[in-house]
Amino acid sequence: MLFRSTFLKLTEYINPYGTEDDLVPLLPSGVTKDKSGNYFIKIGESRTLFTCHLDNYCKTKEKVNHVIKDNFIGTDRTTILGGDNKAGVTAILYMISKNVPGFYYFFIGEEPILSGGCWGSSQLLKSDPKLLKSFDRAVAFDRKKRGSIITRQMAQECCSNEFADALIAEFSKQGIKMQKDPTGYYTDTGNFIELIPE
Repeated sequence: MLFRSTFLKLTEYINPYGTEDDLVPLLPSGVTKDKSGNYFIKIGESRTLFTCHLDNYCKTKEKVNHVIKDNFIGTDRTTILGGDNKAGVTAILYMISKNVPGFYYFFIGEEPILSGGCWGSSQLLKSDPKLLKSFDRAVAFDRKKRGSIITRQMAQECCSNEFADALIAEFSKQGIKMQKDPTGYYTDTGNFIELIPE
C-alpha cells in the first residue's frame, strides 16, 4: 500500500457525517458494518483497539482541489483537505495491509458539526460495552499535531505515563520522534475511558 496514493484517493472528496459509506470501496475487503454504521475488522489476536473516523468537519460533500508540491499535499484554499481524519484512515489502512494484529474500528460521525460529535463511538459504547471491556488499550489516530501522543482528553488522564513511554519507545525504534501531549480535547476513544485501561 502506498501512503501518497491512498491519501489522495481518500481526500478526493470531503465527507460530512452521513456520507461515510462512500468510502467503503477504499476500505479493506472483509470489513463489517455494525448496526450503527461504523466499520470494523479484526486482524489476528490482540487486545488492542485501533480507531479513526471517516467523516470530516464539513456540512456538504465536495470535491477537493488538491495542490501538490514535492511531498506536500494541500489544496488551492477553495476547499478543505480533509486530513482530519483521512491521515488517520491512511495510517490504519497501512497497518491492516501489513497484518498488524488488532481490532480496527472506522467510526462515523466523530465531528460535531452534523452528528453532535463522536456519534458512532457513543453508539458502540451503548450497544456493545462487553466488546470494549475486552481491550487493554485503545489507540486513536486522530491528531493534527505531529509527534503527539495524547495523555489527557475530556479533562482527565486517558493513559498512564508508562503506556505513553512504551509507545514513544516503539516509535523511536522506527526513527519517529514522539512526545507526551496533555492537550487533547475529545475524540472517539474518549468515550471508552471508563472501560479500556489505556
